[in-house]
Amino acid sequence: MAPQPSYTKLTHSATYPAINPSLPGLSNDGKVILITGATGGIGRATASSFAASGPRALILLGRRPDGLAETAKLVRSSHGTLTVQTHKVDLCDGAGVRRAFDQVVAEFSGIDIVVHCAGALAPVVPILDADPNTFLDGYKTTVVGTLTVAQSAVLANRSAITNEGAKDREIIFINLTTAGILFTPFHGMGA
Repeated sequence: MAPQPSYTKLTHSATYPAINPSLPGLSNDGKVILITGATGGIGRATASSFAASGPRALILLGRRPDGLAETAKLVRSSHGTLTVQTHKVDLCDGAGVRRAFDQVVAEFSGIDIVVHCAGALAPVVPILDADPNTFLDGYKTTVVGTLTVAQSAVLANRSAITNEGAKDREIIFINLTTAGILFTPFHGMGA
């Protein structure tokens, strides 16, 4: 069998000098950054990196309070003066997500960057072996959850605009919810 193609030529698992978040050119000084999926894995690593870029506030969302507390503790241990907030919310709860975003905007007058790391990956099995319920749970969290996060960010920021004729506040939205870069395609790949 021929080797499977890869989606990426080179992957990194650690910060290297050109992308060090403490570089002045990568500064997020004064920005409010919200990270979903901050209970572990990519979300936790993202929170640590963005904390080093000097934001005004780092907002962490996730389903597990213990994981959120652990991430907040990790960030505070290296960046003690940074404002860090946690919000327990499931992305499949649209009203809960919206409330969390509205609370952040009410306190900080807006959100500048959303880094969306939350997602659920069904077991990587051939499609014929995939459990439909697990597949659907992953779809709801990863796809519908992404829609909910994007809508909540825009609507919450829009609600903060009080001046007649003011433009919507621009939001940078970074989506890290795909596992496609981690797995080379294989015959019968499922979810």
